[in-house]
Amino acid sequence: AADNPDIYRFANACWAIESSESGAYIAEAEGGYALADEMQGFFLKPTDLGSYLLLSGYTGDDRISLGTKKLLGIADPAGEYLDEAGNLVVEGSYVVSGVGDVLNYFTSAVGRYGRAVRAVGDEIGAGGERIQNENLNNATTGLAMASEANDLAVWVLGDLGGGRYNLTSRETGLVLAAVDGQLGLAAPGATHPGTSFRLKSLGDATYNGNEIDPAEPCAAYPEAGTNARVKSGGLKLHRDSAGKEVFGFIDGHTHISAYEFIGGRINYGDPFHKFGVQHALHDCKEVHGEQGSTGLVEVAVSGTNPGPDHVTQGWPTFEFWPQYNSLMHHQTYYMWIERTYLAGMRILLVHLVHNEVLCQINPQKENDCDPVENITLQAVRMHEMERYIDAQYGGPGKGWFRIVTTPAQARKAIAQGKLAIVLGMELSKPLNCGEFLDQSECTSDQMRERLQHFYDLGIRNMFPVHKFDNAFGGHKPDFGFGIGSILTAGNLAETGHPVEVEKCDKDAGELPPEGPPAAEDRLMNRLLGQMEHTAKVALPGSNESADPRREWSNNNLCNVRGLTPLGHELITEMMNRSMIIETDHISARAADAILTRAESRGYAGVVSSHNWNDSGRTWDRILAVQGSVGQFASGNWVQKLNSFRDNFLSKGTAGYPSMGFASDVNGMAALTGTANPDRNKDSKIYERDGFESFGGDVVFEPSSLGERTWDMYNGADGGVDHYGLFADLIAYNLKHFGKDDADARAAMDVLFRSAENYLRMWESIGGNNEIGGISSDPETPADATGKKPKKEKKPK
Repeated sequence: AADNPDIYRFANACWAIESSESGAYIAEAEGGYALADEMQGFFLKPTDLGSYLLLSGYTGDDRISLGTKKLLGIADPAGEYLDEAGNLVVEGSYVVSGVGDVLNYFTSAVGRYGRAVRAVGDEIGAGGERIQNENLNNATTGLAMASEANDLAVWVLGDLGGGRYNLTSRETGLVLAAVDGQLGLAAPGATHPGTSFRLKSLGDATYNGNEIDPAEPCAAYPEAGTNARVKSGGLKLHRDSAGKEVFGFIDGHTHISAYEFIGGRINYGDPFHKFGVQHALHDCKEVHGEQGSTGLVEVAVSGTNPGPDHVTQGWPTFEFWPQYNSLMHHQTYYMWIERTYLAGMRILLVHLVHNEVLCQINPQKENDCDPVENITLQAVRMHEMERYIDAQYGGPGKGWFRIVTTPAQARKAIAQGKLAIVLGMELSKPLNCGEFLDQSECTSDQMRERLQHFYDLGIRNMFPVHKFDNAFGGHKPDFGFGIGSILTAGNLAETGHPVEVEKCDKDAGELPPEGPPAAEDRLMNRLLGQMEHTAKVALPGSNESADPRREWSNNNLCNVRGLTPLGHELITEMMNRSMIIETDHISARAADAILTRAESRGYAGVVSSHNWNDSGRTWDRILAVQGSVGQFASGNWVQKLNSFRDNFLSKGTAGYPSMGFASDVNGMAALTGTANPDRNKDSKIYERDGFESFGGDVVFEPSSLGERTWDMYNGADGGVDHYGLFADLIAYNLKHFGKDDADARAAMDVLFRSAENYLRMWESIGGNNEIGGISSDPETPADATGKKPKKEKKPK
């Protein structure tokens, strides 16, 4: 390969493939492919950086939705090499052995012997086994036209220099060859002149006298779109011309990687797939069974019963899913994320999420239940997603999805017109540090070692506690019907004890002055908690809500457990690494201890990303240390934002009011339903030319995919069915919920300052200092040289 391989620019465009040696073109021929004098257009769809599917067209009229594809590939006539999803299920060397000397097969079929390519070499690479030449007329495999994307139709483009390229089967190493007028395969690593090709763009009308229709030189590979158009001035990225203040918002709480959590067979769908949207969002029966018959978690959290209403097919009809309140169908396909990014999102917090107990009791799984293993897998998947998006947009660093580990990297990415992705972690046994009967399951040294492991993976944000009590502290209980009942039982299984509660004044944010109950009172606390739960679930006419965002108790009960000694050590270690500490889902006592530590240290890196805490006082204390808060997006978002702004200003808090939003998408929480108070009233956000973004830089049309078009307010769709519809939600709020236009825009200004506020908070805690060595002084972090850094003033 050349020093600077030029193999990425061919993505998602139409090209003719010409033999460098003979000038002949690869073209369709009698249900397969051969060399021809006339051009054939191939659409190059990336599966990864430098790897492509070569699509020559479709059979059937409906080529985009249901037509059978025509792809250059290696045949699997007996169905022994590939599974139904197109994945190679045997080693590539077996395919090579099955192919034999493929060119010999091709030339033998026409009564000739392909000496030129036969001389290239007839040993397969990895195994060194001799390619068999006997019974060539009975060969069952060779070059073929694949009807669907599969691993044997993926080709790696290699740069040979001088505008010449080779094409190598990604899985087998076999090299495409054009020799002596024949098209076939050469041995792995072959470098014969017949393996060299040129790619010619079909954007122009003619090449060498061969007429090509410039309007449609070849059929595009099926893919989703954003249904958005950036205006000629480009995206609005900053408020000021100097580029010092980011214009945009943060979604501080998402679970894009949740398709791999709890065993990997709970949440159906992928945010990306090497073979595109048809495979990423295909048919949920692969996980939920026929008519949703095995989707037990979907039933528990969404209330969706198995039956004919659970239409499992996704692409191209999307008749049943995604929908805003069906929680186990993936809602964050990458094109949908891009749509909301175009609406003004500049930072996306991806919380890698897992629950070991739920994974262990789940009978359907393909992934390791160990939290460290599973979170590591999800981090890898996010980097794979970054690579995949890069591949779609022309090469490394060309995509709009950028994983960052410092605020400086985030600012750079945003200035380049990209979405900054920050990795976080939300699981019930973080760092494998659970507790059983109040005994920690990890040591201080193990906690530090695992924390550093995740820091090295790029994780900068973490929940010390999530749904269960653990070695770091107590959790904020949720006894809601459905998932709340599952979690209550899960906490008992994980810790060996029920949730223990005490009376507290959560409206004032006050805890009993005498501290946690004595040991002899714990039995009464346990019974109180269980009675509270039983009454709410079982009593007729109970108004218990399945929405996990509500307070679980009307009687002001709090978990008796606060922050443990090991929990105090964890908070210190996180601060030493300039990590951001989440206070949601944690008990009132534990949150109080974290904020007391932050106040004494002047540490701003404390957040409440999705308003799941025990009191308004917690928010006030976070804002007082100049931390960051977020709130679930809803129909009347304007009212929430204005209420927050008024409260912020009334308290004289330093800084300016800004608040991000939390979608909690794919995190067992419903997205917002429709905000239209009158379903018969036309909202008129979908006008003839579409609607504009808040920044006025992008025009949106209704979101569509396959045969489905989403109209959030005028139809029967009901709400934010997928992540891209947050763009529509913002537009609707601007149009309908302000007292006047100025009032609505003032509220949105609070939202569109949240990305800048988050970056300032992150910078103030030393987020730009990559940690090379950790200080032994628990009060003072070390920089990469081991020296104590000077304290930085927080920007005004």
